Amino acid sequence: MGSGTMDNLAVSERSGGSIGTSDIFKFLATIIVVVASVDLVSRFLRPTDTFLSQYIQAQSYVGVSDPRVVEATDKLTYLDLINEHPYTPWVSVSFLNDGPDSVWIAINQPTAIYELKAEETASVYRIGAQERISAIFFICAAGEEASIRVIGEY
Repeated sequence: MGSGTMDNLAVSERSGGSIGTSDIFKFLATIIVVVASVDLVSRFLRPTDTFLSQYIQAQSYVGVSDPRVVEATDKLTYLDLINEHPYTPWVSVSFLNDGPDSVWIAINQPTAIYELKAEETASVYRIGAQERISAIFFICAAGEEASIRVIGEY
């Protein structure tokens, strides 16, 4: 008898039965299915986990008010909330234009502007939004100026 036959007999005697080629293929097939299932489940959970953590972060805020006064002129002025204090975006902001002139205000993008006339107020809420308030831009018409009370929350 060849050595392969002796090995089969030894396995057969220890286990009380014989292990055939079909048993080995069944075992390997089971391992492949388990590994593929784990990989598949992990691929589905990762994006969901990332989305859920972003959503939770977007819903939560510290609850701190950050009042400021901005003196706007005909030169572009801006608040950079990410690279300067408080180093975190705001979830809401209120503007009170004490005048004497109108001011143009933009949030996050300097091209998306709206006018806030003297003695007007406006508020922006980004609670629940994926994009918070990270920068605010101010500019007045040529030769004009305005004092704006800005109250942000983060």
